[in-house]
Amino acid sequence: MKSDLIIILYGSTGDLTFRKILPAIEELKIKNKLPENTKVVALGRRDFTTLEYIDFIKNKNDKLSLENIKSDLDYLKMEISKEEDYDILSKYLEDNKSEETNIIHYLALAANLVNEVIDNLSNNKIVVKKDLKHLLVFEKPFGDNYLDAFKINTKLENHFLENQIYRVDHYLVKNIIDQIFNFKFYPNILNNFLNTNNIKKIDLEVIEDVGVLDRGPFYDKVGALKDMFQGHILQLLTIILSDIPKKNLSNLIIDNKVKVLKKLRVDYESLIFGQYDGYLDEKNISKDSTTETLFKGTLKYKNIDINIITGKKLDSKKTNIKLTLKDGSEVLIDIFPNNSITLCSKILGESINIKHNFNKELEDYSKLILAIIEKRKEFFVRRDEIELAWKITEDILDNKKELIFYQSDYNL
Repeated sequence: MKSDLIIILYGSTGDLTFRKILPAIEELKIKNKLPENTKVVALGRRDFTTLEYIDFIKNKNDKLSLENIKSDLDYLKMEISKEEDYDILSKYLEDNKSEETNIIHYLALAANLVNEVIDNLSNNKIVVKKDLKHLLVFEKPFGDNYLDAFKINTKLENHFLENQIYRVDHYLVKNIIDQIFNFKFYPNILNNFLNTNNIKKIDLEVIEDVGVLDRGPFYDKVGALKDMFQGHILQLLTIILSDIPKKNLSNLIIDNKVKVLKKLRVDYESLIFGQYDGYLDEKNISKDSTTETLFKGTLKYKNIDINIITGKKLDSKKTNIKLTLKDGSEVLIDIFPNNSITLCSKILGESINIKHNFNKELEDYSKLILAIIEKRKEFFVRRDEIELAWKITEDILDNKKELIFYQSDYNL
C-alpha cells in the first residue's frame, strides 16, 4: 500500500530527533492526527537494522516507547553527504509513494551539512522546484549574520519555492502564541487590549537561571543577542505588534509581521551588554571572551517604547510580555512558567483582574509537525523576516558597548 505521508528524518541519531521529533510524531499518531498511511524514514550512516535503530533511540530517551509508530518506521543506511547514496532514498520513495503522497524532509542537521543535503536532493531530482508535495524543514540557526543568511536563502530560492520551505522557530508554536493569533482574529475581551493604538509600553523579558551548560563552544560564538533576540524575541514582538489582516491567511499574517520589523527603531543610548561572573571559567570558553550573556535595551515602534531584557544566570527562568495601555490597564502574557494571560484593568472605577491559564492540547513539536502537514505557514519564518531581523541585530551589535559584569541578583 502506498503512503499518504512520508516523513524523512535527516540527522536521525541526533539529539533533536530523539528528544523532540520522534516523540512528537508518536503523540500525533496516538491522538489520530496523522494521515492513515504514514511512513517515518530515518536516514543514517550507522549499520543499523530498523529494530536496532529503535533500540538505539529508546536508550537515548527512556520516556519514548515508539510502540505506536514501530510498524510505520524504517531505517535506511546511507551517507547523506554522498550524492551517490541518494539512489537508496530514490528507490525507497519509488516503492512507497504515489502521485498523491506528501513528503516532509526534516533536516535536523548542523548548518554545515544542510548545504550538502540541499544540493544532493536537488541534483538527484528527489525534490524539484514547484513540487509542493515535497516540503523541506530547517532548524535554527538561519545563518550567523545577515550576509550568511542571505546566501543560504538565495541557495534555497535557487532550488525550491518559498512555499516548499519551513523554517522552524519553536516559540511560534507555543500554545499561548497560538492563542494570541486567535485573540487577534476573533471577537473577544482582549481585542481592544492588543490593539497597538492603545498600547503605551511593552516590557519583554526572556531570562534563565542557568549558565551556558554544555553549549559553551556554540554560545561563545553567538552571545545573547544572536541566540535569543534575533529569532525568538523579534518573533514575539512582531506577533504582538502586527495588525490583523482581513483574511486569516499565512502570507498576509507574515506580511504584517514584516511591516513591523521595517518600522522598529533602536534607542542606542539604552543599550546594555553584560557578562555573568564566572562565564570565563566555564568549559570551552575563551579566557578573553567579550561575548555578552545579557542584553538590555529599548526599541521603538510608532509611539510605543519596547523594553527588552534577555540573559543567562539570573535569579529565575521566565518568558513574559507585559503590555501597559494608555488608560493604565495591563496585560501580562506569561509564556513561561505559567502559560497564562492576566488582564488588570478598571471598569466603572472598579479594579478587575482576570487570569486565564491555557491547557496544552499538543506538545510544541507535535503542533509544529501538524502545522507542516496542514501547510500552515504562519508558524514558520519567511526569508524576508530572517533578513530584516539580522539587519536589526547587526545594527545593535555595531553599537555594542563595553560589557558590565553581573551576578544573579542583577537589578532588571
